[in-house]
Amino acid sequence: MNEIIRHIEYLLVANDCVVIPGLGAVIAHTLPARYDSSRHTFIPPSRVFSFNASLDHNDGLLVSSVARSKSITFEAAREMVA
Repeated sequence: MNEIIRHIEYLLVANDCVVIPGLGAVIAHTLPARYDSSRHTFIPPSRVFSFNASLDHNDGLLVSSVARSKSITFEAAREMVA
């Protein structure tokens, strides 16, 4: 399980959405830099994450990542993720 979590973290660096087949999707939202006038400070750009249980159809991104890293077939990786 921890191995799958590492793949999700890795994929979220370059992707705004990672679907966990049968469970849902982790979605990254980018927030722009802003100025906090009450503190007189600039806040750098950041990303916040949300989860959407409705997006649970396998898009292949996570399974492909697992298959590539372990040098296994897509089907074997799909079973591992499931």
